[in-house]
Amino acid sequence: MMRADIERRLRGRGFGGAPKEKSEKRGAALDPQALRVALLSGSTGEDSRSRALAEVYRKALERQGAQVDWLDMREMGDIPDVLNEGDSHLDPFVERFQNSDAFAVATPIHNWGPSGRVKSFLDHALDGERMAYRPYSLLSGAGSSRSALALGPLSNQLDMELKGIGIGAGVQAAGDDYNKITGKLRPDVIRRAHENAERLYQVAQGLRAHGEKRGTAAQYPDLEVYLEKTA
Repeated sequence: MMRADIERRLRGRGFGGAPKEKSEKRGAALDPQALRVALLSGSTGEDSRSRALAEVYRKALERQGAQVDWLDMREMGDIPDVLNEGDSHLDPFVERFQNSDAFAVATPIHNWGPSGRVKSFLDHALDGERMAYRPYSLLSGAGSSRSALALGPLSNQLDMELKGIGIGAGVQAAGDDYNKITGKLRPDVIRRAHENAERLYQVAQGLRAHGEKRGTAAQYPDLEVYLEKTA
């Protein structure tokens, strides 16, 4: 019996099913109780350090129990300079990015910074009120480790606009950290990605529990009322 026939029979009996990533892209129902992490994959290439790193990071988050929403920029098409709200093909991606408990951005390093597409998307998607105090992590792929600090300006932007909570210095795969022949990252890079993903999950989980118990700053625009409610 062919493997495909076996898989079809198992699915008919309630086993197996579509891969998680594909079902999320098709808008399958998400667990409202699970911690939701938006993961923006900014690479458009196949042999990509940042994409390989994002895949490792996604799996690490899922092992923690997170619901990962994979936002693939290869599916976004052109990104216009100006968006008309409610009239853009990017609106669903922006909504998914904002509707998260935490987020991670994976980008190739271009000209000592994130790629132009990633920067343009974030300029449209970042919302200082809706995403205030959001935990985040930055993942990058670079040709050389000399680019280790290239995402510093982006981190500053997230801290200023969102009052974001960055998880360490993020994770970078540079140079021969990624083997294009095998498609694998070096073990030490994988370990750093796992540790960072675990920390992101822990911080986001703690913040969500605290917010559910005591309310968030966004719920109380008046600072005196907020301090009284959370005292």
